This record gives sequence, C-alpha cells and structure tokens, in this order.
Amino acid sequence: MGKFIFQLTGTIITLAIIGFIGYVVFTRIFHSIDDNESNNIVAVDKTNSKQTNMSASTSDLSLEHNVEHNGMFGMYVYSTQKYHNLKGIRCYTVLYFFDDNGNLLKGKQIKDEDGHLCITSNPIVPECNDITDDHRTFIPYDEFSFPDKGTFYFNCQLTVFIMDNNKKIELASSSISRFHLSY
Repeated sequence: MGKFIFQLTGTIITLAIIGFIGYVVFTRIFHSIDDNESNNIVAVDKTNSKQTNMSASTSDLSLEHNVEHNGMFGMYVYSTQKYHNLKGIRCYTVLYFFDDNGNLLKGKQIKDEDGHLCITSNPIVPECNDITDDHRTFIPYDEFSFPDKGTFYFNCQLTVFIMDNNKKIELASSSISRFHLSY
C-alpha cells in the first residue's frame, strides 16, 4: 500500500508540474495575440540585454484609386504609424505588392534590390518618444503588369522597420489589403 501511495503522489506532482507549464505557455501565447499587440514587435537592445521598449504600430491600409500625381495615374495608399520610444532613431516604412497567390510582384521602375515592386519611404526620425505619422504613398498603375484584359486582384502590406548594424529590425506590419485593377 505504501508503494502505491508513493507512486500516486509522484504521478500527481508530475501532472501538476506539466499542467503548470502548459498553463504558462498557453496563457503567454493567447495574451500576445491580443488585438492591440498583434501588429507590434518590441525591439531588444542587445548591448545591455535590457528591453528598451521601442515599438511601433501601423493602421490597416486604405486605398484611393484613379488619382493623378505628377502627371501619372495610379493610387494612393494611406496608413498611420505610431512610434514609441524611438526618439532620434531613423524609422522606415516599406510597401510591398503581391499577386493574388501571395507572390511578390516584379517592379518596372520602382523596385528593391531583388527586383520586387516595393516603395521604401524616406526615414522619419521622431523628435519625441511618442509620435504619430499619417503616411500617404503613391503607386502608378504603370508599375503593375497585366497579362491580358480583365480584372486582376493584388495585395499590399506596409512594414515599419529600423536598421541596426545594417540589419532590418521589423517593428510592425499592417494587415494585408486586397484590391483589384481592371485593364
């Protein structure tokens, strides 16, 4: 009888430990999925291994079609970024475009070093620890390739990042916005 109670006690303690670990992991996962945190990534200062609480967030994108800008027809992409504890740090936004299958589009005139259609903004350098920036980006329709006439669906997403030792550190991303163009 003593051996049985000893084994039962060991099993109960083991299950309690596993349950506690599962609870901690489960609550951490679902706590980080909170709507206010889903677009935020907090950067960590590796030099002093303390969290610096640098963060950014971006709103979902809104699009305005059929606008003329500097003699070209295209669309404006609007968003709002919020920067926290980034005073004096260069912050960038990049707007990527995808086909309806999620593949990055190739750029014609506007492209990154890999040839993908994207627009990187001029950096913003916050002058205080909490700043909001309304952002408007123009993309000419000529940058999109159409295989035939018809309606084509595309996606775009905006990412906020900083550079640290020539490495991009992503701070926030918008939700993917789907739009269509007819040709």
